[in-house]
Amino acid sequence: GLYTVDVYDSNHPSDETFSVIVDSALGTWNYRGLGWSGGAGMYLMQPVSSYLQHPILNSSASRAPVAIGAGQGYLSIYNSPGAAIDILDSDSNSIGFQDSLVQNTMPNAIPIIPVTSQYQPPIGYYIPANRYSIRMSGLIDSLARLTVFAGSLVYNFQRSDALPGQTDRFTFESDGLGFRNPDGQSKVSDFKTIVIENQAEKVFDILGYAVSQNDSAFYGVTSHDHLRLVNTGNQKQYTLKLNNAATTGQSRFLHTGITIPANSSEQIIPNWSDLGEPITIYVDIGNNGTIDDTLVVGNTLGVDEQGATGIPKEYSLAQNYPNPFNPSTSISFALPIASHVRLSVYNLLGQLVVTLLDEERPAGKFVSEWEGVTTNGDKVSSGVYFYKIEATPADGRQPFGSTKKMLLLK
Repeated sequence: GLYTVDVYDSNHPSDETFSVIVDSALGTWNYRGLGWSGGAGMYLMQPVSSYLQHPILNSSASRAPVAIGAGQGYLSIYNSPGAAIDILDSDSNSIGFQDSLVQNTMPNAIPIIPVTSQYQPPIGYYIPANRYSIRMSGLIDSLARLTVFAGSLVYNFQRSDALPGQTDRFTFESDGLGFRNPDGQSKVSDFKTIVIENQAEKVFDILGYAVSQNDSAFYGVTSHDHLRLVNTGNQKQYTLKLNNAATTGQSRFLHTGITIPANSSEQIIPNWSDLGEPITIYVDIGNNGTIDDTLVVGNTLGVDEQGATGIPKEYSLAQNYPNPFNPSTSISFALPIASHVRLSVYNLLGQLVVTLLDEERPAGKFVSEWEGVTTNGDKVSSGVYFYKIEATPADGRQPFGSTKKMLLLK
């Protein structure tokens, strides 16, 4: 009466022991590996034969790619949970959620609804690739977000100043995502674009972009390397953050207080092979297709000196950013050679709060995020914390250690 269902868990891609044990005699199941169990709630989804590519549950599983987003010719759109949304295509077909009901007149489109034991609104929508206008309202808290998976590109919008009764309007086209503010209050927004490549992910972040009433912004990637930002309305300022996460390591760029003139666009052109170099921004005032100005902005993260290969010349632990922070912060460190890295957070009493990393890493620059929680997932209180790195070189050199202070303010 015992059955074993082998599981490839994308949260633990290198672990080949995950499985569900079903006891048909007792009517129970247990998810070996995480300790989840129960006497009900098992739900059989599509069989493996329905997928174009089958998971391989052996030593190669740790290298298997995880599919995110949409298939060829389709998009996946995810929005704030529980919010009302209407997605309208160029032929006036629509899909969305309003007054606790899913509305769908769009051919080949389906709502994405998790299978649960109780009522569950859609968390997103799987729709054919097209041009769309999107209206989102009825937000249930201060966080408003919308994410579009479009093949190898991901566009994300987020703001944390949402008020009851507000509406956010978007347009999606093949070259990017647009946002317009129809409300009387300014909306401080963050725009993220991720370019997914075989050996790397390039991330553009436009942060702290305040959109006034009837103003709009549009952002999209050109040639998988450059970001085009279009401002319709008054002059604005933003913070530019870049992250190049590659198999050989990770590098970052940050510059605050960049100005984009009224009714203008900017073409942001990073040197992805070396984000320590200044970045060129071409400015088109009036959005008429003519370059009127050129900005050159440097990296303010204090990037360590690198060799010709982009590998750091020495160990280092950077100051976390932002600091003070709430609710999360980024901790950067550099390794000149492959090392075993242990990165931990301690409280003022010297007690271990959480271990963020305890693993082998190749030479390069890396970033670890701390969400302000303990090992058990409990949120920590405001105060001073210390983060410590211990790096043991693979070639037997002297170990490296460093400790820095950070402040959590709630």
